Amino acid sequence: MRGSFAFLAALLLGPATGLADWEFTRWGMTVDEVQRASRYDAILNGQGFGCLLEMPGPIRFQGSRFDKVLFCFDDDTLLRRVELVADATAYAALERSLQQAYGAPRLRRSLDMPERYWSHPESGDMVQLSLEENAVVTYREAPAGSN
Repeated sequence: MRGSFAFLAALLLGPATGLADWEFTRWGMTVDEVQRASRYDAILNGQGFGCLLEMPGPIRFQGSRFDKVLFCFDDDTLLRRVELVADATAYAALERSLQQAYGAPRLRRSLDMPERYWSHPESGDMVQLSLEENAVVTYREAPAGSN
């Protein structure tokens, strides 16, 4: 559980610390590197592709409770995004928290509901809020050349 405490401490520091550059993750890490860096609190979830690792919650982030954190990888199994998953009822509180941290969101239309997203001011990484069966805050690496 020591890895969970380091992860939680990094999350509680908020957006100024960077996004996937939390204490134990960096964009481009392999599955094994993320597991080792988390002291094996991030576990294989049997998905087979995409979000291969998860860390069970509850985790508090910017005053909101998340049920789990997913670590998602590209086809070369390199870390490309981190998803914080909460109950759908947390959506409004998450939106307020992200607006306080990053300002007014930009909107992108998805199938049923617009997705709100922001760019992290220092890294250029994308922060996205979406709602399907759960509320999900996704941190994604900035596109190459965007900084």
